[in-house]
Amino acid sequence: MSPALWRTTHQLLPSALVYGGLRGIRRVVAPVAGVRLCFAPLFSGGFELVGLVQMRTRVKICGVTTPGDAAMAERAGADAVGLNFHPASPRAVDLEQAEEVATAASPFVAVVAVVVNPDAGFVERLLRRVRVDCLQFHGEEDAAFCGSFGVPYLKAVGVDAAFDMGALERSHPDAAGFLLDAHDPERRGG
Repeated sequence: MSPALWRTTHQLLPSALVYGGLRGIRRVVAPVAGVRLCFAPLFSGGFELVGLVQMRTRVKICGVTTPGDAAMAERAGADAVGLNFHPASPRAVDLEQAEEVATAASPFVAVVAVVVNPDAGFVERLLRRVRVDCLQFHGEEDAAFCGSFGVPYLKAVGVDAAFDMGALERSHPDAAGFLLDAHDPERRGG
């Protein structure tokens, strides 16, 4: 690494948010909008800068209930649509509605199935019937359960004063990502 790049990187690290990545890569979100520094582990125990990555904000419109809503979300530039299967939600869909929405969604828009403490049988039926690109688990599901369906998953958690990002990453190391949500003890999703 060049001395100039090291100085720049070193200056960014103290106030940067560091989080774990796949296969030992560490990502550092620098306090410069949209810049991510990627480090690979060295055998010496340190990290080597392997690249600067421009981050892109991704948008998921959740609570989509109709094919028309999915089309509108896509026209508005959404990267994904969320289908909510939590029965207590006013935006909950059944498998038939979900199939209609997922079929209408363009292949360029990811379909995310949002579930809260589902049983494995329901998730298997869902995956057989509906095009799902990603599962989003919003309950107390453990990593073994979340990863058992062969589909990338997001782990969502309500953030309160006791929240520990490191513990979340350690508890779900295979998650494709994490959704940090408002914490409301009365209802999921804040």
